Amino acid sequence: VDKGYNLLKAASEKLPDVADVTYHFAVAKYKKGEKAEAQQMLKELLDSGKEFLGKKEAEKFFATLQ
Repeated sequence: VDKGYNLLKAASEKLPDVADVTYHFAVAKYKKGEKAEAQQMLKELLDSGKEFLGKKEAEKFFATLQ
């Protein structure tokens, strides 16, 4: 998990406008125990109105965090 987390963190920093990367990094944060940060990232992402491949999954995952 740590290696994947670090890769997603780096990708998120280099590609902040790529919604799929943000979504997967939020999931990694959640799995690492950073639940509040993951929830905030997902809220901001979904509120942005961006369309992305994992949007339906992100919405479902975000709903479980409520």
